Amino acid sequence: APTYILQSEILNFAGEFSESYKISKRILEQETKSIKADHEIHARILTQLSRAELGILKYEDALNHIDRAIGIYTKNSFINPSDMAVEHNTDLAAAFLVKGEIISEKGDKVKAMEFYALAETIFYNRYRDNMFNLDIISYLYSKASESSCNFENPYWFNKFSNKLINKFGKTHFRTQEMLSKCKK
Repeated sequence: APTYILQSEILNFAGEFSESYKISKRILEQETKSIKADHEIHARILTQLSRAELGILKYEDALNHIDRAIGIYTKNSFINPSDMAVEHNTDLAAAFLVKGEIISEKGDKVKAMEFYALAETIFYNRYRDNMFNLDIISYLYSKASESSCNFENPYWFNKFSNKLINKFGKTHFRTQEMLSKCKK
């Protein structure tokens, strides 16, 4: 399963959502037959499945699957933000990032900021000063910046866009995409 999860993730980031969807669905069905339903491997599969569903505009399915993934990681559906201040599970952070993307696409960009911030906190807890060497961090900052660039209050946009620009540079391709989309 880990090889197929990685393949699905690569396809998602390459924009090949339909192919990723097929792989994720197939591996989830196979794994559910052989491993307990609340195993973390299912959460990793569900995260990629959700990202693929987001890409093919199946928002409700994506939201249901990412909530299941987060539930597996947190062992329940209630998320206490203070618990996240010490969390180190980067798979959970990736799930929060996907949830932020889904919620943003559904139109609740303010609520999405909570999930982007949770993801950032967990990534920081794990990687500290090395987090700015990771592609997923530039991806997080660009998605959060793009989601918040039209807010009346610039707090969220400034928080994420300044980190993207300062840590990854103005010439980084995600910085350029964000600046282009936000016209700032």
